[in-house]
Amino acid sequence: MEVIHHLYWMKQKYDLGQDMYLCGHPGALRRNIVSLFANMYGLEVEYLCITRDTTESDLKQRREIYNSSVVFHDQAPVRAAIHGRLLILDGIEHAERNVLPALNNLLENREMNLDDGRFLMRSTDTDTATNANVIVPVHPNFRVIALGCSVPPYNGRSMDPPLRSRFQSRFIDELSSESIMQLLASEISSLQNQIGDSQSNALLSSIFNLYESLRQIRTSQIAERGTATTSLKAMPLFALDSISHCLWVHSSLPHLRLMDTVTRCVPALSFLNYAIPSQLQAAIQLPLNELQKLNVSTISNNQDTSLQIPTNSDLSSSLLQLRSVNGHLKTVRMSSSEKFPDLLLSTQTEVLSTMLLDYYHGRHLCVLGVKVSSYMYVYVYVIVILILV
Repeated sequence: MEVIHHLYWMKQKYDLGQDMYLCGHPGALRRNIVSLFANMYGLEVEYLCITRDTTESDLKQRREIYNSSVVFHDQAPVRAAIHGRLLILDGIEHAERNVLPALNNLLENREMNLDDGRFLMRSTDTDTATNANVIVPVHPNFRVIALGCSVPPYNGRSMDPPLRSRFQSRFIDELSSESIMQLLASEISSLQNQIGDSQSNALLSSIFNLYESLRQIRTSQIAERGTATTSLKAMPLFALDSISHCLWVHSSLPHLRLMDTVTRCVPALSFLNYAIPSQLQAAIQLPLNELQKLNVSTISNNQDTSLQIPTNSDLSSSLLQLRSVNGHLKTVRMSSSEKFPDLLLSTQTEVLSTMLLDYYHGRHLCVLGVKVSSYMYVYVYVIVILILV
């Protein structure tokens, strides 16, 4: 229901011809809601990720060399204004002070001076224009949705009041556990079919206890609005996509350790003492201890499961087998005589297994290690050979 309320509010503002600013916590929730809104109403989208290196030319036009001559190439805001698309400005809190004012006139009056001599003007005012080659009408369906995090307590620059007044603002808070369970109903059903109701309920309880604990800590820190909010920048974020990934992984390999899957989704949980005050670490540690207890109960039956992963390689086999034994991924086997994975050490094989498992479930991989470590290259090389080649 929370997502429906957000979508209904966005539809109202879109019909009124108003631009929107969605602020909230870091994560993909706001982008997913905007993407869902665009899909529901069949809107074309122009996307611009704003960083500290974004310049005014990224908002208007960039000079490019084409056939030995310099031409002006329209950027996302200009293309969206001309063709009536939905413009998404993501990460607006990272923009420098002298960049976003270039959009002021486009947001307020639907007007903008372009470097190639053209001038964008509101479509209702183009009837009085005399030079059609210079005056370009802004499409009446052009809308802007800016996405940003609340500053403070997060890092970034607060939006200038004149620019902020151009938007209709809405705070997108983290979803409640009930809403997440409704959105992930298919994943939960698949998990229950694989491991039964009792074990699935224990696993779901541990996952949502961790989610709610982090959510309540973050909410209390924002409510204090004091020096305690500075710790919010280092708080781990257990988002919706991470919960979904945990459910899919344990649906395919039920007897894995849940703690290992969670820490791969949220690596900050592995080293909590790096920037979080001790009282917050103690509060976060409580649900983590529950995850450890769940692992003991689920792997005591000494069962194992396996997962077949199809590959695109030209090797003699087209399948890889991931096998979980006592909660750990122990082997990466090919269903033929190929012995390449057997050349790796057991620890390397376990890391490779988790990489293959996460890749199979659609996750991007980030391999971290010590300086000049050759193991990272071995993992990436094996992944390329077994799946991508």
